[in-house]
Amino acid sequence: MKVLLSCLKYDYNDKSRGYSFEYENFYMTLANIKNIDLIFFDICDFGDKLLHENKNRQLINLVEKEKPDILFNILFDDEIEKETFLYIKENTKTVLINWFCDDQWRFKSTSIKWCWCFDYCITTYAKAVNEYKKIGYNNIILSQWACNNYTYYKKNLDYKYDVSFVGQPHSNRREVINKLKDNGIDVKCFGYGWNLEAPNSSRISQDDMIDVFNSSKINLNLANSSSSDAPQQIKGRNFEVPACGGFLLTSDVEELNRYYRIGKEVVVYSSFDDMVEKIRYYLKNNIEREKIAEAGYIRTIQEHTYEKRLINIFSFAFEKGKKINKRTRELFYKYNYKKIVDTLSSVFENAKGKCIGIYGAGEHTTNLINSYKKLIGKIDFKIYYFDSNVDKWGNNYLNGIIMPPNEISNLNLDRIIISSYAHEEDIYNDLSKRKLGITIFKIYNSKNGNNMF
Repeated sequence: MKVLLSCLKYDYNDKSRGYSFEYENFYMTLANIKNIDLIFFDICDFGDKLLHENKNRQLINLVEKEKPDILFNILFDDEIEKETFLYIKENTKTVLINWFCDDQWRFKSTSIKWCWCFDYCITTYAKAVNEYKKIGYNNIILSQWACNNYTYYKKNLDYKYDVSFVGQPHSNRREVINKLKDNGIDVKCFGYGWNLEAPNSSRISQDDMIDVFNSSKINLNLANSSSSDAPQQIKGRNFEVPACGGFLLTSDVEELNRYYRIGKEVVVYSSFDDMVEKIRYYLKNNIEREKIAEAGYIRTIQEHTYEKRLINIFSFAFEKGKKINKRTRELFYKYNYKKIVDTLSSVFENAKGKCIGIYGAGEHTTNLINSYKKLIGKIDFKIYYFDSNVDKWGNNYLNGIIMPPNEISNLNLDRIIISSYAHEEDIYNDLSKRKLGITIFKIYNSKNGNNMF
């Protein structure tokens, strides 16, 4: 089976931070699986517009050249355009799969818009399965994070730490650690940002992290959400620590009991006081602690490796094949562009054959006009562009010339559309005072809200 993996190679696009989680776990696992011919594509574009465009063309060309059975994606942001994935989905035999990482809190903002680009999507959040089906997306696969057993393994090291924590000090983690120390618990923290004297210090290396898991009596896994409003979720750490034979004391996360016997293979705490009590208990009871760690290790290696997860997913998707839904394009536009289409339809209603003024001659207006052409159709009305920037007056712009705002009253305009996100209200008030007798449309008012163009 030929698999093309598309994800970030470096952590947050920053080479100095080392390899990304996706690369260290998905790539390193797939590279070790026999009978998988692996191709890697780094989606990083460093925010460069030209590189971004090239990356999208390169991915299409690579798929057409290599003809992989599966294109497996782990999205980071929008480095690859939705239309690029849709083109590959509709014009090649390659099966497209995407792993959504944060459906607990990003389903409505992200997954609901992107899922239509893929033949199959993976979620790690059981409650999201019905949410996908409610919107008409039925090719959702429930899976879960795991461990890369080729990297995370038992080393049988001597204990070096009573309690350790690996992760960043976001949310209230620093406060929790300080309270543990105030309670006499010796906890050692590793990761980006813990050293206040060197806040930009690099994160712990993967090799060192594995040593920490192996040499800690108790590996602490604190609540993993950086937002207090976001639901807690199972993450890779829940499997990585047991994979190293480490004892895991973790926050009480929904559905963790589907993967481990609580109190037998891993231990959870329900509050800070409960955490302190269990740390003290298991530091004293070595035999019981090590028995739980061994049971967690066995369960993880038998059931919770990325190798097992990915083989099952790829085999299922390859057997079922591509899923072409005649309504894919309709649903894609509904969940991606409905607000934009509604706004364009409103401000340009009955505009055919009329003279329309647009106040603002910058990127917002360029995106506005391009969106109209793409989503509504041919421009069958005359547009006059106005801008308060003197340096722009008389310059060619799109299909017209930029004019000073005082020319608005000299033209027979049917309406004026304000295309400025930052200065919309000021422009509206100025035009209203002039009593031009022209309908004025605001795009970014409270009804529309976000900066859609």
